[in-house]
Amino acid sequence: MSGLITDEYGNLIDPETGGIVDPETGAIRDAETGQFVGLADQYLNNVVCAVS
Repeated sequence: MSGLITDEYGNLIDPETGGIVDPETGAIRDAETGQFVGLADQYLNNVVCAVS
């Protein structure tokens, strides 16, 4: 559904980049550096902006 993986700590992980996804904004941050690397489009479309 969201296209993301949940790790053992409850973080949402983008499978393409391995980055951690902010559940409120869909922003993907590098797990090691914390730098912004993109947006989780499928997550944004299906979870954040989902139409009921």
